[in-house]
Amino acid sequence: AKLGKPVGIAWTLVGTLVCALILFAAIQMMKLKGRGLAITASILSFIPLNMCCILTLPFGIWALVVLNNAEVKAAFQGQRGGFPGMGAPGQMPPPPPANF
Repeated sequence: AKLGKPVGIAWTLVGTLVCALILFAAIQMMKLKGRGLAITASILSFIPLNMCCILTLPFGIWALVVLNNAEVKAAFQGQRGGFPGMGAPGQMPPPPPANF
């Protein structure tokens, strides 16, 4: 019974670190960087560390599906300049035509 509080504190710290990693990976994924990290974070979101697992589980599944899409894989590898209609990651999209 004496281990209850230290174990609870440790579990909270682990959960906080995992959530921070998931958030960092999501930001990197939006920048089309770190596909492996994004896959790892998607899988980590399946672990029920807290009550937010109800929210993170569907997003983790969705992220895995998206990350395995051929166009998304190519975008992460730099073979395509991001998604259709966009420039390379980190660049501004092209201006509209002059007769717009």
